[in-house]
Amino acid sequence: SDTIGLTYADVPEGVSLTVTEVHVAPGMYVQAGDVLFETRLANADSLIATQEQNYSTAQTDLLALEKENNTLRMHRNDENWFSAYDALVAAYDTRHSAQITLEVEAKLQGVELIDGRLPEGITDETLLQAQEAVDTAQSDVDAALTSMERADRVGVADAAYNYVMKRRTLESQMSVATQQIIALKALEKDCQQICAPNSGYIINV
Repeated sequence: SDTIGLTYADVPEGVSLTVTEVHVAPGMYVQAGDVLFETRLANADSLIATQEQNYSTAQTDLLALEKENNTLRMHRNDENWFSAYDALVAAYDTRHSAQITLEVEAKLQGVELIDGRLPEGITDETLLQAQEAVDTAQSDVDAALTSMERADRVGVADAAYNYVMKRRTLESQMSVATQQIIALKALEKDCQQICAPNSGYIINV
């Protein structure tokens, strides 16, 4: 007979999920969609309030920053520097992801890397493609570093650098707070009732 295996929704850090009522017992047969148990988030309101405050504080700071820099004008050299900087960061991120993919696949296949690279004689297509992705990403990093070096020779104005970096930090804080609020509110609704994903027997509760 079929049995039910539940995958719980991701619970944000700090959230306390409490089961308030159980509607099933071991040995019961349930249909897909039947309510298994009910839950509540014990501290969701306080966590949401904290994130709302984080968002509000960052937004206030951002508005103040914009006011302080309302006469600041970005010049072409500044824009070129930030373009090179962003391209370099993106290239590093891509290389990082590609290297992780390679190392995970190598570990799964029992292949020991040498200085982060595949040893000679590997024929597995998945591993070879992963190594190729790393090599391509490294080439992109090298090209981005060259562009960054050119941009550094001209430089970026301190005022422009400080403004953009502070703005990005505050915008990131607002984005993180928003995503946390969305996750908490969605979880608060989704976890009110936990239903059977498919029909089957309850093994244990």
